Parts: sequence; structure tokens; C-alpha cells
Amino acid sequence: MSLPSNDLGQEIFFEIHNNLSRQGPGSIQSTFRALQTINSNETRLNILDIGCGPGMITVELAKLGHSITAIDKHQPFIEILSTQAKEQEVSHRIVILHGDMFCLEKFVDPHMFDVIWSEGSIYIIGFERGLTEWKKFLREDGYLVCSEITWLTTNPPAEAHAFWMKNYPEMRTQEENFEIIKKCGYELIDSFVLDEKEWWQEYYGPMEAKIRQLKIKYQGHTNEENILDEQQYEIDLYKKYSESYGYVFYIMKNITNPS
Repeated sequence: MSLPSNDLGQEIFFEIHNNLSRQGPGSIQSTFRALQTINSNETRLNILDIGCGPGMITVELAKLGHSITAIDKHQPFIEILSTQAKEQEVSHRIVILHGDMFCLEKFVDPHMFDVIWSEGSIYIIGFERGLTEWKKFLREDGYLVCSEITWLTTNPPAEAHAFWMKNYPEMRTQEENFEIIKKCGYELIDSFVLDEKEWWQEYYGPMEAKIRQLKIKYQGHTNEENILDEQQYEIDLYKKYSESYGYVFYIMKNITNPS
């Protein structure tokens, strides 16, 4: 779900999202599948989790014994992650940073990480820009793993195309993203499309329930109701056109590393 540009829109957006365990489509099973692709021998990794949100994935990766640096710009998410890390007894494996993915150099040093992980958040900076700007934080032969909303057809329905061109004009097909991966100096190791159920179980399902609650809260408040209708429209659109777009995991290896 794309972040609105105005203050009221962002306020409602985070009122919907703050108590969701996941900030985009996905599942623990898909996370582990992607990780297994690059770490079949279960080496302990130093991972930078960019746009970590409330940290569901961060905590799961830390439970496996990896060292995680998790960064997010939204302070309430940082606080949730801090609490979860303590409750799950993995605080000693996680460095939590309140920071911005657009200026990572202010928070972390170059060539520090075995893996950069970004589930459902690279769209904020843009797929190509993220691959380009984050590259310098990887060690030689490091990996970048991200999930990105992607066209699954070259001829999407007009309604879906119009919505996403307005909200995320950089959205591309898998083949176009493969070319960007190569252009940015990575080798594609694997990719897979998330199952439709991974949009609903921990993301759109809970989100739709939250929107229903907020419609009661804001009944009679036209501006708030309009924003909630816009958020619901995105969900309804996926119900109609799920065969045309989806989230794709891209797993890639760094093969050229700038100084």
C-alpha cells in the first residue's frame, strides 16, 4: 500500500498500519525460502534489514542466529521492534536504527554486510535506485534480497494500470527487473512470485478489518472517509486483478562492488 503525500493521508495510513504485524504481502515460509537460496549451509550472516517496519522478519532472522542491523524511519515501528526483540530474547543480535533509507551512509558504513534484506519496502526509494545506492554497503560477493510489486503480464487491465501508474509508476515486469538487476551489477540467483494467499493472511485481511473499524470511528468525517475509501480501493483492485500483478522475491548476488 503506497504512502499518501499529505499529512492527513499519512496519519490515516499509519493508523491502519501501526498494529499490523506485516507491512506488505509475504510469509515466514517465503522469507525462509529466499534465505535458504543464499545460505543453504546455515552460515551466521551479518544482515542489514532496510525498511524493517515493526520487525516481524527482523526477529525471525535473529532467531536463526544472524546479526541484524534494522533500520526504519517510522518511530512507532522502531518501538514495536524493540519490544518484540526483548520479548523474543534476541535483542543482543539486533542493532535498531531510527533512520532513513535515502541516506543510509549516515547510519552504517560501506562494505559491512553479507546480505541486504528488504521485504516490501524497496518501492519507497524505487527498485533501481535501491539496487544502485545500497550496493556500496554490501561486502564483496554479498547478496541483496528484496520483494517488489511487479507486473505479471505485459498487458495489464486498464484500471489496474492506471492505479499503479499513479501510485508507483516505476512498477515493471519481471523481465524488466531482471535487466535492471544485471545493469546494476548483480547476478540474479533466483526469483519467485508470492502466492495470492500471502497477500491476505497477514496483510490485506487484517488491513481490511482495520479499515472497517476506522470507517465507524470516522463516520461523518468526509476527508477521513475518502482516504479510507482510497485505501480500500487498492484492496478491491487486487481482488479483481490478482493475476495481473503480484509481489516477487528477487535474490541477487553482488558481482561488481564500487569503492
